[in-house]
Amino acid sequence: MYAQLIGAWGRFTYDLMAERYDIHVEHVSDITDSNKLSYERGYNSLALDHIAQQDGADAWDAIQDEIRAFRDDYYRKHLGTQT
Repeated sequence: MYAQLIGAWGRFTYDLMAERYDIHVEHVSDITDSNKLSYERGYNSLALDHIAQQDGADAWDAIQDEIRAFRDDYYRKHLGTQT
């Protein structure tokens, strides 16, 4: 899967996808070309289909909620910020 992953929540996402779905997440730059972007979106579409088949249609939304909760908790703990 292709995504922009930064900081501790990026590592959390990488580990979660690898452990739960056996999906490797490749960090990508926001500087790209249309061919590469098209390939990455197509690949991600297949990965999302795999996740939906395994855990249901709303699984990706649940993953995003889990990542957001981790990120918010991390920021509160380490930076003292409220989200």
